[in-house]
Amino acid sequence: MVAVIVFIFGLLVGSFLNVCIHRLPRNESLAFPGSHCPVCAKAIPPWLNIPVASYLMLRGRCSSCSATISPIYPIVELLTASLGLALHLRYGLTPHFFILALLCAALIVVAFIDLKHQIIPDEISVTGIFVGFSYSLFSTKYLLPATAVGLTISLGTLLLLFGPQLCSVVMGVFRKEAAEPCEESEFRLGEYVKILAVTIPGIVCCVYALLHFPGQNWADSLLGILVGTDVIVLSILLYYLLRRAEGMGGGDIKLLAMLGAFFGWQAIPFIIFVSSLAGSIIGLTVMLVKKEDGKLAIPFGPFLVIGALLHIFYGPQIVGWYFSTWSH
Repeated sequence: MVAVIVFIFGLLVGSFLNVCIHRLPRNESLAFPGSHCPVCAKAIPPWLNIPVASYLMLRGRCSSCSATISPIYPIVELLTASLGLALHLRYGLTPHFFILALLCAALIVVAFIDLKHQIIPDEISVTGIFVGFSYSLFSTKYLLPATAVGLTISLGTLLLLFGPQLCSVVMGVFRKEAAEPCEESEFRLGEYVKILAVTIPGIVCCVYALLHFPGQNWADSLLGILVGTDVIVLSILLYYLLRRAEGMGGGDIKLLAMLGAFFGWQAIPFIIFVSSLAGSIIGLTVMLVKKEDGKLAIPFGPFLVIGALLHIFYGPQIVGWYFSTWSH
């Protein structure tokens, strides 16, 4: 019975995620106006806004103007419900289930927005960084003054890295009118150098805390944020040196930092390996099918999402199997 409730609630959450996927890239309010057809703008009544069922009843067309309704809508709803059910079967109704369900919902939004618009909204990634780090505080063993000093350094580091974006997200909540749609940022070498200048001292602090003070889970989360940030930054710089072009964007930096905040630094190598492998296979396949050259732009965010989801359900088992195989 609980599993059925979780699945139905997942469908409802998926319906809201569709709103996020459509409106976040356009910087529109998630609350107003209510659900409406994007073609004729007519409001959708509640009885025609039932997840999956309404799509099937309407045969994929708007009841007012007969415009085609994208199949992405029921796909997102079913995917959200299925992931929620899988998490429930794995973890039960525990705090870990709820935090992972929240993360999976965010990852679904990221994947579909990045696929269509090739951007990753700060509303998801930057907020997720601070939520993931805050979650680590509940399992931290507080040792004074070490923990107090570490948390002070952590807060300063996070604000230096992501403070402006966090302020922009908060101010956007109170914005009455839609802002201009997000645009792809230009390559700025100085910004990436500044990021490295901030993250390296933070990494040293985290390593020291983890080696000398037990139970400092805040350090594990912060180290995941900083390592995730630096992995993408160094990849961008290396690609730029070789190709004189930006291979990945700032959204990928913040997305991997968010994953590091939730999973800790240990998950970063696994996620990078899986996402790179998936990206290579799918990218090569798309280029062969479309007969494009190596300059075909493919967003990396969805592949990071694949790596994260695989880590949630099978990461430790796969890593354990890999090392046990080599040990023999």
